[in-house]
Amino acid sequence: MADYNKDIEQWLTEQTQALRAGRSNELDFENLAKEIDGVGEGERREKRDTLRWKIDKDVDLYKFYLDVSVKASVFLMAVTGGIASYVLSNHGNPIISIALAFPAVVNGGFTIFFFYSITEAKRIARVHGEASKELRVQEFNMNPLRSVCQIFCLMCAVATLGLFLLMAFQLRSG
Repeated sequence: MADYNKDIEQWLTEQTQALRAGRSNELDFENLAKEIDGVGEGERREKRDTLRWKIDKDVDLYKFYLDVSVKASVFLMAVTGGIASYVLSNHGNPIISIALAFPAVVNGGFTIFFFYSITEAKRIARVHGEASKELRVQEFNMNPLRSVCQIFCLMCAVATLGLFLLMAFQLRSG
């Protein structure tokens, strides 16, 4: 019989043959248990590594969404403010007020985008929480992303409504 510590390949072959033949008296139970534990540990380690990778990607995705949301909103509000200021300073020409349609439509699009992003932010936080619990590590607080999406959704909706009202008022008074 092969020695487990000296020739593991031969030992595995003999143990496999003994198992298949039902010769339990030839089995090396202690070393078989070690090998089975090792297989289980490898699978657990692989799952743990996958979960850690997923958590890292969730946090990176969270930071990206937050960064893009803030930058897009700041840019959008700057463009909206610039166009609205121009229209208000040239109130004598009602045709210029049609320029408000562009930022109104863009703000409307961002309202829809941020509205659906709220659901995605909830999903990211839930999946991240589940992975963190399974790994027994502290989860990263992802709630601000949902809050930011809610705030920006509301801001864009108010801006859209305000721009359309301003445009209607300008066209009517002109």
